[in-house]
Amino acid sequence: MPPRAVFDTNVFVAAGFNPASHAARLVGAVREGELTLVWNADTRAEVLNTLSRIPPLAGLDVAALFRPEAEFRAAAAPTGYGAIPDPADRVFAALADAAGVPLVTNDAHLLDHRAAMRVPVLTPRAFWDATMAARGTGTSGGEEAGPDTLRRLRSSPLWLLAAPATLWLCGAVYLPIAAPALVGTARWLVALILAVLTVLSFVAHALAHAAVARRLGAPLPDRIPLGLLGDVAQAWAPAAVPRHEALIALAGPGASAALAGLGGLLWSAQLGPAPDAAALFVAILNGALAALNLAPGFPLDGGRLVQLALQGVVRRPERVSAALGAALAC
Repeated sequence: MPPRAVFDTNVFVAAGFNPASHAARLVGAVREGELTLVWNADTRAEVLNTLSRIPPLAGLDVAALFRPEAEFRAAAAPTGYGAIPDPADRVFAALADAAGVPLVTNDAHLLDHRAAMRVPVLTPRAFWDATMAARGTGTSGGEEAGPDTLRRLRSSPLWLLAAPATLWLCGAVYLPIAAPALVGTARWLVALILAVLTVLSFVAHALAHAAVARRLGAPLPDRIPLGLLGDVAQAWAPAAVPRHEALIALAGPGASAALAGLGGLLWSAQLGPAPDAAALFVAILNGALAALNLAPGFPLDGGRLVQLALQGVVRRPERVSAALGAALAC
């Protein structure tokens, strides 16, 4: 018989935004019948209503995960959990206690009150490691499992369009302005080098996240999706310590800023048309990459920092971060 659990709303939110996260693995396990999602009318309504109010997740197909045979029809009393600040959180706590199954959540309020619960209250990663990995459903996502970090990178299909476009822009637009002395074959050779430096800058951004996560003992996702603004930092399983979470989120923009500074220093040395153009390009590209990723919205690194800053200030920090991300995308 598959293990059973109650999922808080933020598990579905994390799964929707973070395809490589442990939350997404758990949702996938429910979809494949390897895990039973226990629910009642209150928890189902809360999940579906919340997802419908987050534009990027409004079309997420999760209704089928609430299978009729897994519905808990006995009474569950949220009023007995008044110590939990958010009334919406209480319905999940009450259901887990009444059904006698673990509660899976990333919510700080629920995790803080786990001592008052009669059932385990676990993060998605902890539940996966304790329950699903032991059953052979998959790997735990720790550093010991899976391929090396570089092989975890997964590029967006948009790179198939972005790569030739970058080459053309460098050769036809940027270099005639930054290095007019370069002409013909030399110009396009330098343009090719700039296109390679573009890819390497994005890879360096993602690897910086991975290096700091490894250093702090946080799990690495099996797949690190690499988009046109860098890796999706929210795809990473949350670190156990908030300070570590902030350091991991800042690592990517920090690496990009460092590369921008290095490019600026090399450009100031004025080494010649080709190296000067390359150094200025690296400075501009990585400066923009750092600034964009610090924008305060999902799924950028800045959105991750917003969630941390709002923990304990608002009831649902992930909703604020998602709303800001949607506003930035408009």
